[in-house]
Amino acid sequence: MRIALIWNAPYVFSKSTAPYAEYQRGFMQLGHEVRTYFQAGAEDGYPFPVELFDGEPALCDPRFWSIRPYDVAVLFTWHRMAGVLSAMRAAGIRSVALGDSDGCVSLRAHPRATLRQRMDMQPTWRLRAGAAKLWLLDRVLRGRGWDRGLIAATEAADAFVLGASETAAIYRRFLAAQGAREAMAKVEAVPYPVAETFCTGPVTQSRPNRAIAVARWDAAQKNAALLAAALDRAMAAGCQTEFLIVGRHAESRFGAVARRNPRVHLLGLQPRDRVRELMAESRVVLFASRWESGPIAANEMLALGGTVVGTPIPSLCSIAVGQRFGRVSRKPAGAALAEAIQSELRDWDAGRRDPQAIAAHWRPLVSPAGVCRRLLEVLEAAPVAPAAPIAMPARTA
Repeated sequence: MRIALIWNAPYVFSKSTAPYAEYQRGFMQLGHEVRTYFQAGAEDGYPFPVELFDGEPALCDPRFWSIRPYDVAVLFTWHRMAGVLSAMRAAGIRSVALGDSDGCVSLRAHPRATLRQRMDMQPTWRLRAGAAKLWLLDRVLRGRGWDRGLIAATEAADAFVLGASETAAIYRRFLAAQGAREAMAKVEAVPYPVAETFCTGPVTQSRPNRAIAVARWDAAQKNAALLAAALDRAMAAGCQTEFLIVGRHAESRFGAVARRNPRVHLLGLQPRDRVRELMAESRVVLFASRWESGPIAANEMLALGGTVVGTPIPSLCSIAVGQRFGRVSRKPAGAALAEAIQSELRDWDAGRRDPQAIAAHWRPLVSPAGVCRRLLEVLEAAPVAPAAPIAMPARTA
C-alpha cells in the first residue's frame, strides 16, 4: 500500500511533539511504501526524506493528488482542512484525519473548556481579559459557523481519529447533538505511537520509590504551578518518594519547591534515551495538565510498565478508568493531586502494580506498528465514499 503522511502546520516540526516519524516507521514496519510531505520551511528535524509543498492551497487542488498515486493519506488536521481532505477524496485517496484535541472544541457546546484554554494560553491578566472578549465575540458571531466547520472537516475524512477513548466520546456526543450522524460514525480512538525503544527490551519489575514528570514546563498547558503545589503537599504529608522533574524550564518552575524538598530533583532537558532510562526506573509519571489530546509521555510510561497519575482531564481519565493503570485526582487542585499521587504510590508499596502485565497490555497498543495497523483497520471498516470528479482547467484555443 502507498501511504502519504502530510505535515500541513505553520510551525517547524522540530519544535513540536507530534509523533510523525513513529507513524512513518510503523507503516514501514508493516511493509507499506511511505512518502512524507511538509509545508516548505517546516521540515527541520524530520529524520526521513520529505517532499515540500507551498502552502495549504496546493493541497486543496485535486490535481496535486491525482498525479501522486497514493492509496491512503494520514495527517493531523486539528479539526479543520476540509478542503484538503475533499481534494484527496476527489483524487481517489482515502484519508485518516488525526484531530489532535481533547474533544472539547465547540465554542457553543464546550464554552467552559474553550474559554479556559484561550485564557490559559495568555501570560498576563490583561491579555487573558482580551482573550475572553475575543472568545465571546467568536462564540456569538461565529459559533454556528465554527460548528459547521468542525462537522465539515470530520465528514470530509474517511476516518477521524482522536488519541483517547474519552476524548472521542466527547466529540461524538457533540456531533450527535448536532445531528451529524455521518460524521459521528467516523470518529474512533487510537492512541499516539511511542518510539520503538519504549516497546522493546526487558521491563523493570522491582522499582525504587520514584516518580517522574516530563514536560515543556514553560507551556501553560502543563500547569507547572499545580504540580509544584501538589509536591509540596505530598512532602508535607510525609511522602518519602523521590521526584524527578525533566524538561525545559524545570529550574524556573520548580526551583523553590526543590529547595524546600531535597527529594525533588530538577534534571532539565534530557536526551530521549536518558528519559527512557529514568522512566523505566520510576513507578509513576505525573501530569498536572489543563488539557491533553493524549499525552505521549503517559503512553511511554505504560509501555515501560509504569502507571499514570494526573488531573481529571478526558485523556487521562481514559487511561485511569478502573484504576488498573493509575488514577486521576478528584479535581485540579494541589491537595487533590497530592492525594492521588500518594494513593497510587501506596498501591505500588502494597504490590498491587505489576509492571510486566502493564507493559504487556500497552506495548501492542502504542508501538508504531500496532498504532498504524489499528489506523488501517479503522479505515478499512469505514464506508467508502464516492470520489468526486476532478475539475481540469479548460482548454484554450
